[in-house]
Amino acid sequence: MDKERSESSKKYRYTKQLVRIAIENGYTNADVAVKAGLSKTSISMVSRWRNGESLATERQMRSLINEFGHHLKRRMEHLLCFIDDENGEQKFFHLEGDILLKHTIRIPVNTGKFEKTVNIGTHRIMMIENENKLIVLFQSRVGLQEKLKAENIKNLAHSDNEEANWLTYSIGSSNDPLTVIDFMSKHIKNIKIYQTSTFLSDIQQNEHLILAYKARQTLLRHGYTINDLIKIDLSLCEIQDKVTQ
Repeated sequence: MDKERSESSKKYRYTKQLVRIAIENGYTNADVAVKAGLSKTSISMVSRWRNGESLATERQMRSLINEFGHHLKRRMEHLLCFIDDENGEQKFFHLEGDILLKHTIRIPVNTGKFEKTVNIGTHRIMMIENENKLIVLFQSRVGLQEKLKAENIKNLAHSDNEEANWLTYSIGSSNDPLTVIDFMSKHIKNIKIYQTSTFLSDIQQNEHLILAYKARQTLLRHGYTINDLIKIDLSLCEIQDKVTQ
């Protein structure tokens, strides 16, 4: 009885993530409402849960927890690997949160064999959401050297476990989307990869522009307000159909 009372009032912190998993697995807002013990017409409430504007109770989420809880746990738990700069010791950290964005920077390398060029993933940026806080991770490929050339591609990690291929070297967090975007922008400008002693500034600039777009698109889709967006004045975009006599 005490447990039932607790579940009926306690808010479920992962409401948004769980509802989105249910939607990804074919549920409609009406289906989620019924599973939560609401009427089919309560889709506006489900929309609020889905956008993170409100939290359901544990009782309301119990059916979805039983059905999709294992998906949620797998998605929310992350193992990060760091290398201590002082002694080179490998350290591991555990982080919880919902991955909103993964962006991999790929550098073209001429292998010299049949003049073939391959794109090698050298750096990765991840954005994770944890209790309405945005966390950004900057990662580099295990075995990456300052000069990326065909002869040292073999030194890069190529594990079948993709997450084991990455070392985290920088982490930051904020509640403000623009602060997070600015943090990513500054870091991507400072990434230096050399290929036969030539700095790939064009690729760096392209990645900066791509990430600036992807970050804003991702945050918008997850219900965040991006204050630097400019609203188009549709009155200035009207097509004038003029007929010349």
